Amino acid sequence: MQTLQLPGRMLSLDVVRGLTILLMIIVNNPGDYNHVYAPLEHAAWNGFTPADFVFPSFLFIVGISIVFSLSTKKERKENTQHILMNILKRGFFLFCVGLFITAYVIDFDFGHLRIPGVLQRIAIVFVACSIVFLKLSTRAIVYVSFMLLILYYVLMSFVPVPGTGPANLDPETNLGAWLDRLVFSPDHLYRFTKTWDPEGILSTLPSIATGLFGVLTGIELKRQTASNVKLKRLFGYGSLFTLAGILTDFIFPINKNLWTSSYVLFTAGLSMLLVGVCYWIIDVKRYKWWIIPLLVFGTNSIFAYLCSELFPTVLRKIAVTGHASVFDFIYGNYFSPLFLSPYNASLAFAVSLVLFFMPFLWFMHRQNIILKV
Repeated sequence: MQTLQLPGRMLSLDVVRGLTILLMIIVNNPGDYNHVYAPLEHAAWNGFTPADFVFPSFLFIVGISIVFSLSTKKERKENTQHILMNILKRGFFLFCVGLFITAYVIDFDFGHLRIPGVLQRIAIVFVACSIVFLKLSTRAIVYVSFMLLILYYVLMSFVPVPGTGPANLDPETNLGAWLDRLVFSPDHLYRFTKTWDPEGILSTLPSIATGLFGVLTGIELKRQTASNVKLKRLFGYGSLFTLAGILTDFIFPINKNLWTSSYVLFTAGLSMLLVGVCYWIIDVKRYKWWIIPLLVFGTNSIFAYLCSELFPTVLRKIAVTGHASVFDFIYGNYFSPLFLSPYNASLAFAVSLVLFFMPFLWFMHRQNIILKV
């Protein structure tokens, strides 16, 4: 099967992005949330599972993509105001799409509409990282990235929480949770907690750093240097960042919900290593026979994510027999009976979504159709 490589795109980046989206679909869409294999569940609080790598990996790739899409415009010093307006429009639209999905899930109950969210965070990181890349030098981006991590560590570890007491990292009493309740109120936070939000305001600062480390990696990949030099730097920095994340875990625990600085370093390091491996296999060694399933998800990643969020929701909202939904009917009659283990049935449903979307994404890929926000 011929692989279509679009102009100006690095195949390995599309493959990593596709792998990330594919895993995101599987993690977010089990057939039964009470029966999920441990690696596909997020850590309850401190700690790390493979599922916790998915979101930061995507933000990291967003950062790399910014460099590939804006480098030429930055070098030519094109109309910055026009570029910034386009960036803001795209970010605003993506943010609104995230709000729409949330509203649809809760039947447009705007009194309990969650304001933060996954797409909302992607939008903010995209806008912030794009502006930083356009306006600052590479050295300045390095400073900004680490300063965000230091600032977040100081705020979370040393600033007293109003109405609670000393700084702490507990779910409901940390500074970020207090700020989210103050700004949004409990009615507009994560519906399963109501007291804190995993995509809250304060934790957006280190998530921007995740995107900026992707920007720095993209700058390295765009340099006119030999592939072996790029690989040495990807694996070298990736190893250093991963080790730094492990070491800083002792003073600021790795925690996805808080998006701690150690979590940023650890996942950025893993992302560099993953990009390095894929770059070596695909772009250097030219082993491409296996990449189509991942590539089709990578070239239309946001569209694939939107489908994975909306389609299962639609299945749950359409009733077929009595109070049973289409989802209940399909899962109860075709997935549960076919698998001896409820964990296997739950995983099988998530995988079936991936297989269901793949032909549509493959067709779009073959027709060079890329839907962007």
